[in-house]
Amino acid sequence: MLRTMNFLAYLAASVASAVLYVASVRPAQMEYEMAPDPYTLCRRYRMASVVLMALAFLFFIATRYMPLASVFAAPFGWPRWVSFFFALLLGIPGLSLLISGLQDLGSESYSPAKANKLKTRGIYKIIRHPQAYKALIWPAIAFGMNSQYLLALASTWLLLEVIMVMAEETDLLIRFGDAYLKYRAKTGMFLPKSILQPGFLKPVKEHINDLFNEDNE
Repeated sequence: MLRTMNFLAYLAASVASAVLYVASVRPAQMEYEMAPDPYTLCRRYRMASVVLMALAFLFFIATRYMPLASVFAAPFGWPRWVSFFFALLLGIPGLSLLISGLQDLGSESYSPAKANKLKTRGIYKIIRHPQAYKALIWPAIAFGMNSQYLLALASTWLLLEVIMVMAEETDLLIRFGDAYLKYRAKTGMFLPKSILQPGFLKPVKEHINDLFNEDNE
């Protein structure tokens, strides 16, 4: 019974967190709909979303020790170091991009305000949604705890993150108009647009060659 309750609590907290986050990234739409004090309301939704995400994370960890059935408790069929490798492979970029996104976005990340301008510097000059990479932290934890079951549950957040990003895109377009259209045209959503273009490594190669030329001189 406790195992089932923990599993359902994880799902409920995860979905509720995503729903509240989607509500928190709608200030421009709410303002258009004549909602009273939409930015204050969005700040409350954002904080509630964060609290529920933290609860979902706790239930997620607890699920490792309380799987629905013993068959779900099986570890991966490879050496433990392989799991740690995948944990680092996903966790380091996920956490790094999350932190960079929070730093560069500033107060807008937790307290949306109409006076805030569109962020196009720092990590946001490269990709539009660096904070979405927090979704990688969930499977990273699953690998770190060597749990196939947790990895399956972690897929929930990959889907929820896409839904949250699409909702945010809609409101940003309403909020910033042509400025966001121009920004979106030159900046990738999750990956730098240069990666999708031929010769994207050329600037890197030129930089390396310049370093060697300086040493020779």
